[in-house]
Amino acid sequence: ETMLHNRFVYTYEVSCMKLDLMSVLSTGVDAIDHQHAELFDRVNKVFDLSGGMPHKEQLGDLIDFLGDYVVKHFKAEEELMKKSAYPGIAAHQELHRAFLGEFTKIKEEFEAKGPGLTLMRNTNKVVVEWLVKHVGIEDRRVGEHLQKKK
Repeated sequence: ETMLHNRFVYTYEVSCMKLDLMSVLSTGVDAIDHQHAELFDRVNKVFDLSGGMPHKEQLGDLIDFLGDYVVKHFKAEEELMKKSAYPGIAAHQELHRAFLGEFTKIKEEFEAKGPGLTLMRNTNKVVVEWLVKHVGIEDRRVGEHLQKKK
């Protein structure tokens, strides 16, 4: 079933949301776009390989990747915002902190209970839906700002 959210189209398949990085999600900043593409590719591979229900090791690998990725990506993005005097930096940083809080809950649940269907769905929802919205709206704003500063 294909759903339209604002200007973003993504595919919802039973318990798995599969995301395609489309030009509409591009920020126009190569460094940011390459990092986003890596993230979307990694998430899609996990759900493709598992048929929508990752095995414990696959979900664990994804959670480990995300733990490293978000710290590095958010730091790089925030540095670009600082250097360019992005006026919305404080609000953007707050969104990053909120995602880290949600991610921490997912990681703790995985460590405590393992990879159940509920955790897989929650991981998918939090990671994919939030990133579609964040990348498609907030990061595009940053990209527009950075393009003007060139």
